[in-house]
Amino acid sequence: MEDGVYEPPDLTPEERMELENIRRRKQELLVEIQRLREELSEAMSEVEGLEANEGSKTLQRNRKMAMGRKKFNMDPKKGIQFLVENELLQNTPEEIARFLYKGEGLNKTAIGDYLGEREELNLAVLHAFVDLHEFTDLNLVQALRDSQHSRGQCPLVRLDHVTIPETTAEAGRSGFLVDQFLTQGLRVGTGSHQPWHPFLAPPQPRQFLWSFRLPGEAQKIDRMMEAFAQRYCLCNPGVFQSTDTCYVLSFAVIMLNTSLHNPNVRDKPGLERFV
Repeated sequence: MEDGVYEPPDLTPEERMELENIRRRKQELLVEIQRLREELSEAMSEVEGLEANEGSKTLQRNRKMAMGRKKFNMDPKKGIQFLVENELLQNTPEEIARFLYKGEGLNKTAIGDYLGEREELNLAVLHAFVDLHEFTDLNLVQALRDSQHSRGQCPLVRLDHVTIPETTAEAGRSGFLVDQFLTQGLRVGTGSHQPWHPFLAPPQPRQFLWSFRLPGEAQKIDRMMEAFAQRYCLCNPGVFQSTDTCYVLSFAVIMLNTSLHNPNVRDKPGLERFV
Protein backbone atom coordinates (compact mmCIF):
# COMPACT_ATOMS: atom_id res chain seq x y z
CA MET A 1 0.00 0.00 0.00
CA GLU A 2 1.41 3.37 -1.00
CA ASP A 3 -0.04 6.74 0.09
CA GLY A 4 -3.18 4.98 1.31
CA VAL A 5 -3.74 3.27 -2.05
CA TYR A 6 -3.99 -0.49 -2.03
CA GLU A 7 -1.46 -2.24 -4.20
CA PRO A 8 -1.77 -5.99 -4.82
CA PRO A 9 1.39 -7.84 -3.71
CA ASP A 10 1.43 -10.18 -6.67
CA LEU A 11 1.91 -7.53 -9.41
CA THR A 12 4.57 -8.10 -11.97
CA PRO A 13 7.24 -5.40 -12.51
CA GLU A 14 5.49 -4.35 -15.74
CA GLU A 15 2.15 -4.01 -13.95
CA ARG A 16 3.75 -1.99 -11.17
CA MET A 17 5.26 0.36 -13.76
CA GLU A 18 1.91 0.75 -15.53
CA LEU A 19 0.21 1.50 -12.22
CA GLU A 20 2.85 4.10 -11.43
CA ASN A 21 2.28 5.75 -14.83
CA ILE A 22 -1.46 5.86 -14.17
CA ARG A 23 -0.91 7.52 -10.78
CA ARG A 24 1.46 10.05 -12.29
CA ARG A 25 -1.01 10.85 -15.08
CA LYS A 26 -3.76 11.26 -12.52
CA GLN A 27 -1.71 13.84 -10.63
CA GLU A 28 -0.96 15.68 -13.86
CA LEU A 29 -4.67 15.78 -14.70
CA LEU A 30 -5.55 17.07 -11.23
CA VAL A 31 -3.00 19.85 -11.62
CA GLU A 32 -4.37 20.67 -15.09
CA ILE A 33 -7.94 20.76 -13.78
CA GLN A 34 -6.92 23.14 -11.00
CA ARG A 35 -5.17 25.39 -13.53
CA LEU A 36 -8.26 25.45 -15.74
CA ARG A 37 -10.43 26.32 -12.75
CA GLU A 38 -8.18 29.25 -11.92
CA GLU A 39 -8.19 30.45 -15.55
CA LEU A 40 -11.98 30.17 -15.68
CA SER A 41 -12.28 32.14 -12.47
CA GLU A 42 -10.03 34.87 -13.87
CA ALA A 43 -12.02 34.95 -17.12
CA MET A 44 -15.31 35.28 -15.24
CA SER A 45 -13.86 38.14 -13.21
CA GLU A 46 -12.78 39.88 -16.42
CA VAL A 47 -16.23 39.40 -17.98
CA GLU A 48 -17.94 40.81 -14.90
CA GLY A 49 -15.57 43.76 -14.98
CA LEU A 50 -16.27 44.37 -18.67
CA GLU A 51 -20.02 44.13 -18.10
CA ALA A 52 -19.80 46.59 -15.23
CA ASN A 53 -17.70 48.92 -17.37
CA GLU A 54 -20.06 48.54 -20.31
CA GLY A 55 -23.02 49.19 -18.04
CA SER A 56 -21.29 52.30 -16.78
CA LYS A 57 -20.67 53.46 -20.36
CA THR A 58 -24.29 52.78 -21.30
CA LEU A 59 -25.50 54.68 -18.26
CA GLN A 60 -23.20 57.58 -19.10
CA ARG A 61 -24.39 57.57 -22.71
CA ASN A 62 -28.04 57.52 -21.63
CA ARG A 63 -27.41 60.44 -19.30
CA LYS A 64 -25.76 62.44 -22.07
CA MET A 65 -28.60 61.59 -24.43
CA ALA A 66 -31.15 62.78 -21.89
CA MET A 67 -29.15 65.97 -21.42
CA GLY A 68 -29.03 66.44 -25.19
CA ARG A 69 -32.81 66.07 -25.47
CA LYS A 70 -33.28 68.59 -22.68
CA LYS A 71 -30.94 71.04 -24.41
CA PHE A 72 -32.81 70.48 -27.69
CA ASN A 73 -36.15 71.27 -26.08
CA MET A 74 -34.71 74.53 -24.73
CA ASP A 75 -32.63 75.43 -27.80
CA PRO A 76 -32.90 73.04 -30.77
CA LYS A 77 -29.71 74.19 -32.49
CA LYS A 78 -27.59 73.86 -29.34
CA GLY A 79 -29.18 70.52 -28.54
CA ILE A 80 -28.23 69.05 -31.93
CA GLN A 81 -24.73 70.51 -31.58
CA PHE A 82 -24.33 68.88 -28.15
CA LEU A 83 -25.44 65.48 -29.43
CA VAL A 84 -23.09 65.67 -32.42
CA GLU A 85 -20.11 66.79 -30.33
CA ASN A 86 -20.66 63.91 -27.91
CA GLU A 87 -20.88 61.42 -30.80
CA LEU A 88 -24.48 60.58 -29.94
CA LEU A 89 -25.74 61.71 -33.33
CA GLN A 90 -24.14 61.82 -36.76
CA ASN A 91 -24.02 65.27 -38.30
CA THR A 92 -25.95 64.35 -41.45
CA PRO A 93 -29.42 65.52 -42.52
CA GLU A 94 -30.65 61.93 -42.70
CA GLU A 95 -29.53 60.99 -39.17
CA ILE A 96 -30.81 64.22 -37.63
CA ALA A 97 -34.12 63.76 -39.45
CA ARG A 98 -34.48 60.21 -38.11
CA PHE A 99 -33.72 61.49 -34.61
CA LEU A 100 -36.45 64.13 -34.90
CA TYR A 101 -38.91 61.73 -36.52
CA LYS A 102 -38.45 59.19 -33.74
CA GLY A 103 -39.06 62.06 -31.34
CA GLU A 104 -38.34 60.25 -28.06
CA GLY A 105 -38.36 62.85 -25.29
CA LEU A 106 -38.46 65.74 -27.76
CA ASN A 107 -40.84 68.67 -27.57
CA LYS A 108 -42.86 68.91 -30.79
CA THR A 109 -42.73 72.69 -30.74
CA ALA A 110 -38.92 72.53 -30.64
CA ILE A 111 -38.95 70.06 -33.54
CA GLY A 112 -41.12 72.46 -35.57
CA ASP A 113 -38.86 75.41 -34.77
CA TYR A 114 -35.78 73.49 -35.90
CA LEU A 115 -37.38 72.27 -39.12
CA GLY A 116 -38.62 75.76 -39.96
CA GLU A 117 -35.21 77.46 -39.96
CA ARG A 118 -33.82 78.48 -43.34
CA GLU A 119 -30.17 77.54 -42.77
CA GLU A 120 -28.79 75.05 -45.27
CA LEU A 121 -28.57 72.16 -42.80
CA ASN A 122 -32.07 72.79 -41.46
CA LEU A 123 -33.54 72.82 -44.96
CA ALA A 124 -31.78 69.54 -45.78
CA VAL A 125 -33.05 68.03 -42.53
CA LEU A 126 -36.58 69.24 -43.33
CA HIS A 127 -36.60 67.46 -46.69
CA ALA A 128 -35.09 64.30 -45.18
CA PHE A 129 -37.70 64.49 -42.40
CA VAL A 130 -40.58 64.81 -44.86
CA ASP A 131 -39.19 61.89 -46.88
CA LEU A 132 -39.64 59.66 -43.82
CA HIS A 133 -43.42 60.06 -44.19
CA GLU A 134 -45.43 57.83 -46.52
CA PHE A 135 -48.36 59.62 -48.20
CA THR A 136 -49.18 57.12 -50.95
CA ASP A 137 -52.95 56.71 -51.55
CA LEU A 138 -53.84 59.30 -48.89
CA ASN A 139 -55.83 62.38 -49.71
CA LEU A 140 -54.33 65.70 -48.74
CA VAL A 141 -56.03 66.03 -45.37
CA GLN A 142 -55.26 62.44 -44.45
CA ALA A 143 -51.61 63.15 -45.16
CA LEU A 144 -51.67 66.32 -43.07
CA ARG A 145 -53.91 65.10 -40.31
CA ASP A 146 -52.84 64.86 -36.69
CA SER A 147 -53.96 61.38 -35.58
CA GLN A 148 -54.56 62.69 -32.06
CA HIS A 149 -57.20 65.10 -33.35
CA SER A 150 -58.65 63.16 -36.26
CA ARG A 151 -62.08 62.11 -35.06
CA GLY A 152 -65.36 63.98 -35.27
CA GLN A 153 -65.02 67.73 -35.48
CA CYS A 154 -61.63 67.94 -33.77
CA PRO A 155 -59.03 70.14 -35.46
CA LEU A 156 -56.32 68.85 -37.74
CA VAL A 157 -53.77 70.31 -35.35
CA ARG A 158 -53.94 73.04 -32.75
CA LEU A 159 -52.79 76.26 -34.39
CA ASP A 160 -53.94 78.90 -31.91
CA HIS A 161 -50.40 80.27 -31.89
CA VAL A 162 -50.14 80.73 -35.67
CA THR A 163 -50.12 84.28 -37.02
CA ILE A 164 -52.41 84.61 -40.02
CA PRO A 165 -50.94 86.71 -42.87
CA GLU A 166 -52.47 90.17 -43.16
CA THR A 167 -53.36 89.49 -46.80
CA THR A 168 -54.06 86.22 -48.50
CA ALA A 169 -51.52 87.15 -51.13
CA GLU A 170 -48.80 86.73 -48.50
CA ALA A 171 -49.77 83.07 -48.23
CA GLY A 172 -50.02 82.50 -51.98
CA ARG A 173 -47.29 81.71 -54.48
CA SER A 174 -46.87 81.54 -58.27
CA GLY A 175 -50.07 83.47 -58.93
CA PHE A 176 -52.31 81.36 -56.66
CA LEU A 177 -54.22 83.05 -53.85
CA VAL A 178 -55.47 81.26 -50.79
CA ASP A 179 -58.79 83.09 -50.86
CA GLN A 180 -59.54 81.55 -54.25
CA PHE A 181 -59.63 78.19 -52.54
CA LEU A 182 -61.47 79.46 -49.48
CA THR A 183 -64.27 81.10 -51.49
CA GLN A 184 -64.46 79.12 -54.73
CA GLY A 185 -63.23 75.67 -53.64
CA LEU A 186 -60.96 73.25 -55.46
CA ARG A 187 -61.73 69.89 -57.02
CA VAL A 188 -58.91 67.45 -56.43
CA GLY A 189 -57.95 64.67 -58.81
CA THR A 190 -58.12 64.27 -62.55
CA GLY A 191 -61.62 64.22 -64.00
CA SER A 192 -63.29 64.87 -60.64
CA HIS A 193 -66.34 67.14 -60.54
CA GLN A 194 -67.13 66.74 -56.86
CA PRO A 195 -66.09 69.36 -54.30
CA TRP A 196 -63.38 68.24 -51.95
CA HIS A 197 -64.49 68.05 -48.30
CA PRO A 198 -61.50 68.23 -45.96
CA PHE A 199 -63.30 66.92 -42.85
CA LEU A 200 -64.72 63.71 -44.32
CA ALA A 201 -61.42 61.82 -44.33
CA PRO A 202 -61.11 58.83 -41.98
CA PRO A 203 -58.43 58.96 -39.27
CA GLN A 204 -54.92 57.92 -40.26
CA PRO A 205 -51.96 57.01 -38.04
CA ARG A 206 -49.07 59.37 -37.54
CA GLN A 207 -49.09 61.69 -40.51
CA PHE A 208 -47.27 64.93 -41.19
CA LEU A 209 -48.67 67.27 -38.54
CA TRP A 210 -48.49 64.53 -35.91
CA SER A 211 -44.69 64.59 -36.05
CA PHE A 212 -44.22 68.17 -34.86
CA ARG A 213 -46.07 71.37 -34.03
CA LEU A 214 -46.15 74.04 -36.69
CA PRO A 215 -44.22 77.17 -35.77
CA GLY A 216 -46.05 80.47 -35.63
CA GLU A 217 -44.20 82.28 -38.41
CA ALA A 218 -45.84 82.16 -41.83
CA GLN A 219 -42.44 81.96 -43.57
CA LYS A 220 -41.53 78.79 -41.67
CA ILE A 221 -44.92 77.26 -42.46
CA ASP A 222 -44.36 78.21 -46.09
CA ARG A 223 -41.10 76.22 -46.25
CA MET A 224 -42.69 73.24 -44.53
CA MET A 225 -45.72 73.20 -46.81
CA GLU A 226 -43.48 73.47 -49.86
CA ALA A 227 -41.47 70.42 -48.72
CA PHE A 228 -44.69 68.59 -47.87
CA ALA A 229 -46.19 69.35 -51.28
CA GLN A 230 -43.13 68.02 -53.09
CA ARG A 231 -43.22 64.78 -51.11
CA TYR A 232 -46.99 64.37 -51.46
CA CYS A 233 -46.86 64.81 -55.24
CA LEU A 234 -43.99 62.34 -55.45
CA CYS A 235 -46.03 59.75 -53.54
CA ASN A 236 -49.22 60.51 -55.49
CA PRO A 237 -48.35 61.41 -59.10
CA GLY A 238 -51.26 62.73 -61.12
CA VAL A 239 -53.38 63.97 -58.23
CA PHE A 240 -52.25 67.58 -58.73
CA GLN A 241 -51.14 69.23 -61.94
CA SER A 242 -48.18 70.79 -60.12
CA THR A 243 -46.61 70.98 -56.68
CA ASP A 244 -47.68 74.65 -56.59
CA THR A 245 -51.33 73.60 -56.58
CA CYS A 246 -50.70 71.11 -53.79
CA TYR A 247 -48.72 73.71 -51.86
CA VAL A 248 -51.41 76.38 -52.05
CA LEU A 249 -54.22 74.01 -51.10
CA SER A 250 -52.16 72.72 -48.18
CA PHE A 251 -51.60 76.28 -47.02
CA ALA A 252 -55.33 76.97 -47.47
CA VAL A 253 -56.20 74.02 -45.24
CA ILE A 254 -53.77 75.27 -42.59
CA MET A 255 -55.21 78.79 -42.75
CA LEU A 256 -58.76 77.43 -42.60
CA ASN A 257 -57.90 75.36 -39.57
CA THR A 258 -56.29 78.38 -37.95
CA SER A 259 -59.37 80.50 -38.63
CA LEU A 260 -61.66 77.87 -37.13
CA HIS A 261 -59.68 77.23 -33.96
CA ASN A 262 -57.88 80.49 -33.21
CA PRO A 263 -59.97 82.33 -30.58
CA ASN A 264 -58.68 85.65 -31.94
CA VAL A 265 -60.48 85.07 -35.26
CA ARG A 266 -64.13 86.07 -34.93
CA ASP A 267 -65.26 85.53 -38.53
CA LYS A 268 -65.25 81.72 -38.71
CA PRO A 269 -65.62 80.39 -42.28
CA GLY A 270 -68.10 77.53 -42.65
CA LEU A 271 -67.87 74.49 -44.89
CA GLU A 272 -69.96 76.07 -47.66
CA ARG A 273 -67.70 79.11 -47.73
CA PHE A 274 -64.60 76.95 -47.96
CA VAL A 275 -65.79 74.68 -50.78
